[in-house]
Amino acid sequence: MRVPSALWVGLLLALPAPLLGQGVGTSNDSAPGTVLERQFAGPSDSVVVALRRTVVYLVEVRGVGTPVFVDPHRRGESAFVLPAAPDADTLVHRFLVYPYRTGMHVLRLPDLPADARSVVRLSGDVVETRKSSIRDRRFWSFGVQAAAGAHTPYRLDHDVKGAGGTDWEVCLLVVAADRFGVGIGYAEQAFPDPIFSVHWFFADVRARIASGNLFAERQTDLSAALRYAESDGVGIHSLNPALLSLGLYPTQHLSEGSRGWQAFVSLQQGLSVNSSVNWQSPSRFTAGMLWLW
Repeated sequence: MRVPSALWVGLLLALPAPLLGQGVGTSNDSAPGTVLERQFAGPSDSVVVALRRTVVYLVEVRGVGTPVFVDPHRRGESAFVLPAAPDADTLVHRFLVYPYRTGMHVLRLPDLPADARSVVRLSGDVVETRKSSIRDRRFWSFGVQAAAGAHTPYRLDHDVKGAGGTDWEVCLLVVAADRFGVGIGYAEQAFPDPIFSVHWFFADVRARIASGNLFAERQTDLSAALRYAESDGVGIHSLNPALLSLGLYPTQHLSEGSRGWQAFVSLQQGLSVNSSVNWQSPSRFTAGMLWLW
């Protein structure tokens, strides 16, 4: 069996990925300013605040009492609270808060005496948030991707004219520093006439070129990709076309952080690297899911 050169290309592309990704990476680790400043009267006094899992918070209590954050949707599961370095003002007690999840939390001071008053100030701790993000960030990530879509008509040979049809593909991914990735996979293109079906082995290299948060604090990325694909045959025809294509991948993270489930669409514009083929510059549009861990 002939090993498609696309597989060898994928292995070669994977070699420089660690060098490209050294010291590069972004995350949703920006901490907000003051979230809340309020006086509490007694242990039953409470307030609802919105916390983000990716942020470390600082609580300053002027008076007495230890803050407790309870997630009402998780059967009382609380955020993790640790005493912080003491303030110069001995009347102020400081705590660091690490939420288990993003959402609404009920804040109380359960050990505050009934006749006492304390002022609580809640804010995002930029320094601790950055430290936590760096500790949690892994250099390498691995993923599995599946997608399906369609392609425009194109000619496979001087005497073999293809047409538009459907696509599907599966791919294994290695990602460096949450920014650069290399994938090796298998794809199939179907045409109205089954004798023109094409099986591709491909390798691509990807780079994230933009990132933001568009929906519910979930990360949204835009990546560019360069793909080389080689076919082991076109239906009953003795053809082995090769394809070089450029693509864009808008991706929406469905999980918090840079890993977990992701939904994406891709638009690829292809160019032939086979001089014997009379090419028509095919375009591909696919949508799919990616799991990254």
